[in-house]
Amino acid sequence: MSTRGAESLLRAARALALVRGRDYAVPEDLQELALAVWAHRVLVRSDDGSGDGAARALREILWEVPAPA
Repeated sequence: MSTRGAESLLRAARALALVRGRDYAVPEDLQELALAVWAHRVLVRSDDGSGDGAARALREILWEVPAPA
């Protein structure tokens, strides 16, 4: 992922935290927004031709990688 993509995710997570009444972001904020922020930045060939390969790959990664404690 590019530096700009990571910065965009961090800004979005901070904004979500602010909307939810916190002055800090938590890992769950990042996980919740990662698909929306990164899906258009990831290119994945989809074998079934559905065109949702990036979203599917990101969901799988987000599901399997645990958030830090």
